[in-house]
Amino acid sequence: MKSVVAVLLSFCLALSVHAQQTITSRGTGEWNLPSTWDKNRVPADNDIVVVQSGHEVQVSKNISLRNLTLRVIGVLRPGVGVTMNFNASSVINVISGGRIESAQANAGTAIFIGTDAKYRGNKVFNQNWGAGTLLGLAYATSSTGNIDQSGAGFFLGNPPATWQELRVFVTPEEQVQLIWVTSHETSARSFRIQRSQNAQSWQEIGVIESTGNMSAQNIYSFVDNAPGSGTFFYRLLEYTPDGLYKVSAVRSARIQQGSFTQKIFPNPSRHSAQMLFPALTSTAVLQVFNMEGRLVLNRILQKGAVGTQLDLSAWPAGTYIIQVSLEEGALSQQKLVKY
Repeated sequence: MKSVVAVLLSFCLALSVHAQQTITSRGTGEWNLPSTWDKNRVPADNDIVVVQSGHEVQVSKNISLRNLTLRVIGVLRPGVGVTMNFNASSVINVISGGRIESAQANAGTAIFIGTDAKYRGNKVFNQNWGAGTLLGLAYATSSTGNIDQSGAGFFLGNPPATWQELRVFVTPEEQVQLIWVTSHETSARSFRIQRSQNAQSWQEIGVIESTGNMSAQNIYSFVDNAPGSGTFFYRLLEYTPDGLYKVSAVRSARIQQGSFTQKIFPNPSRHSAQMLFPALTSTAVLQVFNMEGRLVLNRILQKGAVGTQLDLSAWPAGTYIIQVSLEEGALSQQKLVKY
């Protein structure tokens, strides 16, 4: 399990380096001045940029940034003819009470995500607002339309969760770990994890409840303990309170095992250890020997079992051999250290 934690920590560290640096406005000021921001630098690629409530950030020069998450709680005011260009992986979220508003209604004032225009200073986003005024709640991603092509540009109202990442890892214990990142979770209720061996027929293997936090990126993790050997496909279904759902991208993981492989963790251990293995195709015998060859434990494992718990509390400190024998003759051995 330590390696699973290590994978999660390394993933979180990668996010903190590449996607989790939050830079927040100090007050009203110019986007391109370091003094406007709490980190004493201007926003950069992979930042989470927050324009705080009561602050107004003016943009007087064109900017181009990648993988940006922009949260407008105060006012973002692009200057006349200024363009803000973000790549297709970027997200803009205008929180309730926030607004994007150009200095004057001007078609050259624009915000792009990828090649699509999401905002223009001469466009009307709501019949009750003037041209160039966009009020929160609103959000834009690469898929929310193009304001130049009879699209909305921004989605107005409570947004669903926005998928920003889904990764699948095979751990050293030959488990499969899913880690996913979302933001803007106002309408997400739960995430259901599904597995398939052909990417067509799906089996639900777990449910994770949503945090419902729309103002931050949320990191989730799920471990599929013993899927077996071969290639497995995974996807997530995000359910909303009204029972609707949307499906994530499909990810795959390949596990290559011998005829039988057992995993024991934590190892070394003091009080107890967990054994995991592919679902048994027949009855098996679990035996534990000390280094003198004396039998310490003899246990029958039933067909279909995928693991068992070992109570080490009465064992003297030392090294033990864990042996599993199947009816068809497959044999697996591994050392376990009790301290």
